[in-house]
Formats: sequence, C-alpha cells, structure tokens
Amino acid sequence: MSVERIVVYVSNQCEESDKVIRLLDDMAVNYEKKNISEHKAYLKELQRLKIYATPAIIINDKKILGFQKKKIEQLIQRNRV
Repeated sequence: MSVERIVVYVSNQCEESDKVIRLLDDMAVNYEKKNISEHKAYLKELQRLKIYATPAIIINDKKILGFQKKKIEQLIQRNRV
C-alpha cells in the first residue's frame, strides 16, 4: 500500500504542529496542511472526526494525535513500500 493522502491539521502558536510540519518536510512527503486557526471550516472538519486538538495527522485513514515522531515515521515508511 502506498501513502495516498496525508492531511495535517495544525493551529497557530502550536509548537507540536510546527514539529510535525518539519518532520514531514524532512521526510520529503506530500501533505495537505489545514490550519484551524485561520480557517474555521477546518476546525469543523476536525470536530466531525471527533478530534479537538492539534496537531492531528491523518495518513490514509489512520489518525495520529499530537507529535508522535516514531509513529508518524513508521506509518509513512510502512505505506511507502
């Protein structure tokens, strides 16, 4: 299985959100960034997923909440094969 879609929900003034973005950039993967501080529609999307904090990473249909470096790396590496 390949990584089909990575969506990252972030917010302003969030150190963990910044870490997630840096990690994904370092891994050279394509992702869609959705800033809930700047676009309230993204906040509503996130809430519909029953998630109420950032960062939230959705890789294909798997959710990772917070900056969990090893989990993010493992899921992306597993799906790159």
